[in-house]
Amino acid sequence: MVDLRTVLKEAADAVRPLMEARGVELRLEISAEPLWVDGDPARLQQVHVNLLGNAGKYTPRGGHVLLDAKLVDGHSVVTVRDNGMGMSKAMLETAFDLFVQSNRTLERSEGGLGVGLTLVRGLVVKHGGTVTARSEGEGKGCELVVRLPCAAPPVVITPTELLKTVPFRKGSRIVIVEDNADSLELLSMMLTRAGCECHGTNNGISGLELIEEVHPNVAIVDIGLPGIDGFEFARRVRGNANHAKLFLIAHTGYGQREDREKSLAAGFDAHLVKPVDFEALQQLLTQCPS
Repeated sequence: MVDLRTVLKEAADAVRPLMEARGVELRLEISAEPLWVDGDPARLQQVHVNLLGNAGKYTPRGGHVLLDAKLVDGHSVVTVRDNGMGMSKAMLETAFDLFVQSNRTLERSEGGLGVGLTLVRGLVVKHGGTVTARSEGEGKGCELVVRLPCAAPPVVITPTELLKTVPFRKGSRIVIVEDNADSLELLSMMLTRAGCECHGTNNGISGLELIEEVHPNVAIVDIGLPGIDGFEFARRVRGNANHAKLFLIAHTGYGQREDREKSLAAGFDAHLVKPVDFEALQQLLTQCPS
């Protein structure tokens, strides 16, 4: 699960240099309330980078692109609107088909094959959503709208509430390898208050060194780490017979089936998706060796 607002801001940051180079103004109007959706943050970012990139490419210098995101009837509705070259009615009807060539001069000069919008549609459909294109005609700008079903917001459980439910095995030694300082602090606090011996670091290499030093029962490892990533971390740990019984938990922002399969293939015993699900983590830790 991901708050789409974060994805949209990262997508806007990715295309902003293109917009500035072309002299195109990029404006964001993003909902103040969370837009929770079930999906892959990387793929959703790819969708919106593509839409914003196209809008910037086909908007002349001095023009503007607006990204508007809001909650409508249980859906996140993201609109990318520009005042650029627009599309004819015929082009609108085939905009999402593969290898569509328009008559627009700029598109021809930049290899105007319709692969990008075909990819966008495929990814949006996989997330249970729809994408549509609108234009009043050539020279009148274009509007692309992505609708995705919203998910129920994650249940936030405070460390104090957590400790009243399922007990941890006190005395377990746990290593946390996490480069986000807030996540590292929260997990460490929760585990320490639960009676665990908790050690943390923010780098994959130092994480391996920490495991050699404290010989933990459990390691909670972020996938996107500096030094080496979580997958390589798991492979190195599994390659050391001294840590054969170490229980490895992947803690990541990616929760699609293929992400979980990749974690297990690398050597992780379990896969948890951010933001941390304290109850799920708790249940895992009660089953770990002490």
